[in-house]
Amino acid sequence: MALDSGQDVFEELLKTFEECRQPNWDGYDAQAVRQETYDLAHQFLTALPLRTPVPSIGAEPDGQLTAEWHRSPQRTLSVSISPNRELHYAALL
Repeated sequence: MALDSGQDVFEELLKTFEECRQPNWDGYDAQAVRQETYDLAHQFLTALPLRTPVPSIGAEPDGQLTAEWHRSPQRTLSVSISPNRELHYAALL
């Protein structure tokens, strides 16, 4: 599935944000995902080219949101979006 095929990724982003916007959302003192982080993640996803494969959306204990693409155990990309406008990534290619 590609980004232009529907709004599912944006719904997943909103659901993740709503589930993780309170401190301790994971039961292990995770930081809350802030509105700024959600807004930046939305902008990031909107800026991706059409036909980009749809990523999985998640949250990290430090309050960042993630977009992850997994093709196989040897081909994966994870991008973390922080509230201070930084992107951090890790990839296996």
